[in-house]
Amino acid sequence: MMSAANPVKTYVAVYAALLVLLAISVCAAEFDLGRGNFVVSLAIASAKALLIVLFFMHVRGGAVLVKLVLIASLFWLAIMFTLSATDYGTRHWGHERQHQNEQARPDAINPKPMDDSKPL
Repeated sequence: MMSAANPVKTYVAVYAALLVLLAISVCAAEFDLGRGNFVVSLAIASAKALLIVLFFMHVRGGAVLVKLVLIASLFWLAIMFTLSATDYGTRHWGHERQHQNEQARPDAINPKPMDDSKPL
């Protein structure tokens, strides 16, 4: 169970923290940080998810089995993200060689039509 003396105050504080994180994410969207936009957005989203899981889903005061299921789920999610990132990162490997071959031998890819009017 919850170890807080007054759970309503805890919920209100967590709600206020979520609103602050929402305001930070809206403000962060206004700035162009280049590749840092992804990192900042991911950090804010992770903080929001952590607050929701710990307090609203009662993992903070939950049993050991609940925490074990959470850890196993996060591990499985990490595996799926890794496989997806690997697939996305390697999609261009075969196409580079094909593109180089097309540039080296343009006639082999698009041969010129034969003129049947000329005798052999």
